[in-house]
Amino acid sequence: MGGFRNPVTGREHGDYTWCAICERVGRTDAWNIGLWSCPYCGGIARDGRPWDEVRRVHPAYPEEPEPGAAYRWIARD
Repeated sequence: MGGFRNPVTGREHGDYTWCAICERVGRTDAWNIGLWSCPYCGGIARDGRPWDEVRRVHPAYPEEPEPGAAYRWIARD
């Protein structure tokens, strides 16, 4: 799969998209089918980040994330 383009940001998304609102990752095709709204919280296209961009900041995160799992941008105690 892959090759999805976010209609708002113009970013290319692979198989997974991370939501800046709920910090969960989902399959990009779920965002695409949902007209680019987060399948978990309803975040909109501008809230979606390609998973590879998130991994550049957090290289310890898995290459293939668990859909629905939360991956924090900033570590919380």
